[in-house]
Amino acid sequence: MVVLSMILLCACSAASTSRSTTTPSTTSSTTSPTGPRHSISGVLGIIHTVDLEPDGSPCNSSRYPDIVSGVPVVVSNEAGSELGRGTLAAGHALPPYECDFDFVVANVGDASIYNFTIAGHGKYSLTRALMKLAGWRVSLQLSNDNSRLVALGS
Repeated sequence: MVVLSMILLCACSAASTSRSTTTPSTTSSTTSPTGPRHSISGVLGIIHTVDLEPDGSPCNSSRYPDIVSGVPVVVSNEAGSELGRGTLAAGHALPPYECDFDFVVANVGDASIYNFTIAGHGKYSLTRALMKLAGWRVSLQLSNDNSRLVALGS
C-alpha cells in the first residue's frame, strides 16, 4: 500500500537546506483574504530502490509517473475549502535513494487544520500549532511501507 507520510522540519533540520536550483511556482489562494496568511514551503521525497545520480542531479520517479514538475500541491482546511495551491518543482537527487521535489504554497489562508494533497496520493492533515512549530515547512514522502507522522525538532 502506498502511503504518503509527512515529516515536519524545523529550521535547524539538516533537510531544510535544499539543493534544488529550480523555483517552484505558486498561485494565490482561492478563498477570501481574511485572517493571517502563510507561505508554506516543503519537499516531496520519493524513495527509490536503486542508487541515483550524484547529489542535486535531475531525477524523476519511475515508481510514481504522476509525480513530475508542475503537479499541483493543494492545501485545504478542515471543511475541504481550498486555502492555497502551488506546484512541484523539477526533481533533484538526494543520494543514495531519494528524488526530492520542492514546492511553495504562498498566501495560504488561516485554518485550524491544514490538509495536503498531491496527485491523488492521499490527504494528510496537520494542525496550525504543528505548522507554526515547524516554521511553516513540511516534508512529505512517498514510499511503499507503512510510514508514520514524525515531528523533528532541535
